[in-house]
Amino acid sequence: MKVTDEDVYRAVVALRRELGYSPTVCEIGERTGLHSTCAAWAHLRKLRAAKRITWVPGCPRTITVIDNLSGGFSF
Repeated sequence: MKVTDEDVYRAVVALRRELGYSPTVCEIGERTGLHSTCAAWAHLRKLRAAKRITWVPGCPRTITVIDNLSGGFSF
């Protein structure tokens, strides 16, 4: 099964909801079936370029979903 950007986005949203904080790249990979953190990062970079998520570079667990309806952040 091919993992899409949308699969990764849904995993980020679900994991944030379940955990109560941002997931790690490894947790996202486990949830989506990606076997490489490089593959997960590629999807995350595309989602950030599309302004669907953001994060603080160099800081763990800072992936934040951008609420496209209001233009703000979803916590």
